[in-house]
Amino acid sequence: MSKKTATILIISIFVIIFGFLIYSYFRLGGGGDTTTGTGGFRDFFPFGKDRETGGAPSDGGVGGTDGAKMPTLRKISAEPVAGFTTYETGGKEKEKNIFRFILKATGNVFDIPEDALDSVRISNTTIPKIFEAKFLTEDGILVRYLDDDNQTIETYLSKIKKDANGNYTSLDGIYLAKNITETAVSPSGNIFYLEEKANGSVGSILNIKTNKSEVIFDSPLKEWSFLFPSDDQIFYFSKPSATIKGYMYALDPKSSKVVKILSGTTGLSVNIGKDFKTLYSEYSGGRVYLSVGNAKNGVFGEFDIPTLAEKCVIEEVIYCAGPKFGASGNLPDSWYQGLTFFTDNIWRVSSDEESVVEMSDLSESSGEDIDAINLQLTKDGEYLLFINKRDGALWSLKVKEDTPKSDIELDIGTTTEETI
Repeated sequence: MSKKTATILIISIFVIIFGFLIYSYFRLGGGGDTTTGTGGFRDFFPFGKDRETGGAPSDGGVGGTDGAKMPTLRKISAEPVAGFTTYETGGKEKEKNIFRFILKATGNVFDIPEDALDSVRISNTTIPKIFEAKFLTEDGILVRYLDDDNQTIETYLSKIKKDANGNYTSLDGIYLAKNITETAVSPSGNIFYLEEKANGSVGSILNIKTNKSEVIFDSPLKEWSFLFPSDDQIFYFSKPSATIKGYMYALDPKSSKVVKILSGTTGLSVNIGKDFKTLYSEYSGGRVYLSVGNAKNGVFGEFDIPTLAEKCVIEEVIYCAGPKFGASGNLPDSWYQGLTFFTDNIWRVSSDEESVVEMSDLSESSGEDIDAINLQLTKDGEYLLFINKRDGALWSLKVKEDTPKSDIELDIGTTTEETI
């Protein structure tokens, strides 16, 4: 075949293919009803389709589109968040859940409905270097951040202001004492806070209604963590470490009476929910063990989820985040230091606390490794929200309609930790 003939043949083939594409566009979809047409030129180049139609990913993916079915597991904020809460619209006749969060980098507050993709900024007040934010109420936030010297801890008791039309605008509030080391919030919004002194530490309660503080705690030690599950009961325990035996106490905020609940527990981590239902974890023999009981009477029994107590949420049911095959190593020290991460599943505990079921394999569903912390359920129990410790992103998991895979026999002898 001559060079000229080959050239003519190639051009002819190109013309035929191009003509077919033009025909397909006008005959099969491009010139017809663009709202209902399927196939045609657009289907040959589908990369533009989702951008126009808003196609939503399948359940278990990340993302979603306003008006479309949301995925079971989705990323709410890709940017690191300092804290979050949830609330319902519609009063007694609930319309939907709203997820509210505050960003670490800017301090801006955002809302995103459960059935929407895009979040809406509701506060434009800039507070950089936030490392923790606790929502006292729907619009009240206790914000802690480093001052410009990168050493002084500022604690800002703030409220999201509204304009004359009832629209949220900015944060406004008051500063508490400098260098507060620990805080805990009661169900009514009262704040316990700990200050270090030369000879130990002092704890006070701020009444949120009167803005008056009262000292109720004094200790020669400084390394304490606090929980405030009821307005008439505070629990505190020594900072968890694999090399130190931990102790847990109950403190009556009115009388300052102290009662010992646990003692001699290595790596002690505690979580307390409604009616003082309590989880605590300990480190023993190179493994983490979880126990369940009641902090009020100090009666506990071992529980078959090898995770840290603080990686759980205790409501009518208990949900925990933990590695599928257990956790081992110098825990929880290496985890706190960011040297070790978990790749978590979500587990649900039966109401009788007799069985544990796997609700979600987070890494498989999301395509990311997730080390879930700060677990929180919506009021209706439909969604479980949590932060990924690895990058600070906020996630939601729809749990009410999930069908558990099966009862799981946990192997606590194998680790899925990831070490840097």
